[in-house]
Amino acid sequence: MTGGRTVDDPQVACDPDLLVPVGEETVAASRFYAPDDTGPSPTLLMYIPYHKDTFTPYTSTEPTIRYLVRHGYDVVVADVVGTGASSGVKPKSGSMDEGDHIEAIVAWLADREWSTGRVGMFGISYGGTTSLKGAARNPDSLDAIVVIHGPHTQYRETYQGGSFALYRMGGNWTPYMQALAALPPTRRDAAGRWADVWKERLDGLVEHDPWLFQMLDHESKDEYWQDMDVAVESVDVPTFAVCGWRDRYALSTIEYFDRIDAPKRLLLGPWRHEMPHRGRESAIDFRRQVVAWFDRHLMDAETPDPPEIAVWTERDGGGAVDAGQWRRLDAWPDVDDDGETLSYACSRDGLVAADSFETGDVERTQEYDHTVGLDSLDDIYGASEPTDTTPDDVRAVSFETETLDSAVELTGTGVATLRVTPTTADPYLAVRVLDVAPDGSSRLVTHGERQAKHRNGFTTANPLTPGEESEITVPLKPKSHVFEEGHRIRVAVSAAYFPLHLPTRDHGSFTLRSTPAAPSLLRFPGTRHDGPVTFDDEIAMSGPDTTVDTASPYVHDDSASWELVRNPLSDSARMLTENAFSLDLPHASVSVDQTVETAVEARDPTTANAKSDVTITVEYDAETVVVEVTSHVSRDVTTIEATATLDDDVVFHHRWRR
Repeated sequence: MTGGRTVDDPQVACDPDLLVPVGEETVAASRFYAPDDTGPSPTLLMYIPYHKDTFTPYTSTEPTIRYLVRHGYDVVVADVVGTGASSGVKPKSGSMDEGDHIEAIVAWLADREWSTGRVGMFGISYGGTTSLKGAARNPDSLDAIVVIHGPHTQYRETYQGGSFALYRMGGNWTPYMQALAALPPTRRDAAGRWADVWKERLDGLVEHDPWLFQMLDHESKDEYWQDMDVAVESVDVPTFAVCGWRDRYALSTIEYFDRIDAPKRLLLGPWRHEMPHRGRESAIDFRRQVVAWFDRHLMDAETPDPPEIAVWTERDGGGAVDAGQWRRLDAWPDVDDDGETLSYACSRDGLVAADSFETGDVERTQEYDHTVGLDSLDDIYGASEPTDTTPDDVRAVSFETETLDSAVELTGTGVATLRVTPTTADPYLAVRVLDVAPDGSSRLVTHGERQAKHRNGFTTANPLTPGEESEITVPLKPKSHVFEEGHRIRVAVSAAYFPLHLPTRDHGSFTLRSTPAAPSLLRFPGTRHDGPVTFDDEIAMSGPDTTVDTASPYVHDDSASWELVRNPLSDSARMLTENAFSLDLPHASVSVDQTVETAVEARDPTTANAKSDVTITVEYDAETVVVEVTSHVSRDVTTIEATATLDDDVVFHHRWRR
């Protein structure tokens, strides 16, 4: 894009040549604006590491950018220092200097003649976290933020429960980011600045360990990770917090929302890592809500008061389209609050009300099965029906209630307390809570994980003593869900959640014990409903505004495939995912293809591994750039290889081994 109107929307223009001085570096940014607007406008900033000339403006966020411009805002998309077309190198993901950069960018934007001097921030995932980082600095001109699926702490999202996220971080995100680091700015400015940025970036790649290696080298929450935590208590900026039950950042979203003392909203829906106006189970008029939030805080408009907390309560087993209700809550319930808590004990009779567990000790021993989890991946599937988790449940220690004669509601953050005796010093424990339908099929409701050495916190490692009983508390993901009359509640405990997590190093077994005096418990905030389930706090939620489409017109040939295989001969599990898409940009054609293969044998955790292949091709009129990254992650050896070619001439090649 060389400036002027965008290809497919005459109401939106783009200036791709903003260069913002930030200390000794230069941040490259693109400004999207209404070409016929004669006066200054409030400005919305998105600060991201995903190449402002390639991916973030033109893929899933592109329709939202156009929507915001059409509603009176300038939108500025800026590359994080050390990424995209910005100068510098970025040796560490999520470093807190990003907050300093944002403070400088906000001041610069507020001083432009086309700006009213009032700035907001928004973004999804990494862009949500940078919005929090900027707000934690409380710049004078930053008046509101919208955080979509963005965490305030990085350690737990990489080591959920203290165990490394094998598929998400090892196989998916870090290899992709390694490819972006080797990719040139796809838009070539007339002055040739893009070439200098690319050379600096390639030179910097060999000077620092890849992000993946750094993450693997810091298994506990030491200073490396603590430096990335956002000081959300200092945020004095109005904050609209958004997340989904199936997104990995739901707990983080609730935590930072509770800790912010400023005007705020919390919206929790049934979504995965996607924009709420494109959700499968409930697509809502989210973009209009974003506009209303910024109108109120950047334009001083009088807008209707939204509920401070709005949540989607699942019905009909969960995961069905439009099967649920939107509700207004006064506060998000936690199991340790004073509200109603339901408590179930593991007993010989299954999962029973804790106050009815009076006799009969339970002792169940289970050999570690490192394939458990393959059938419980509703949190990372695309827009598809939830899978039946039964194949995982039979490989775990499972307890379930009798058929419910009245509905049971879970709304809040629950916890499982387990009494376990392992044969190894550092078992990994996963707890899944399932909704069992009358036909016997089972769907994932919520889950939690805990690496035993981190049972008392993540800053230090405290292994167990094999053969001794320990009590381990496993926090569960937040959720609002109704177990309907005629259904059953099942809890399943295993020593794996493949391929979400890297298995424990040693193979062995654990014994789960539960007695009336010392029960293993499932507890969650909720209530038992007598008769039909109705909610006095139900609210209406409109569907998406389609005056601007919800899919980017630049994306085509978008495809995703999943292959899940259990091999009964080797007793192993394998997952192969492939994601591919192409972009027809004003300045180049881009194609992306990434495959991730994870595999493990049930009784040999050392076989767990993730292989990733990423290819990004940029075609110009006269030449072609191709970046290829391959990686292989295992418990003991990890390798990454990156190659960049220009018309078949290799301009960069390096192999890292850990």
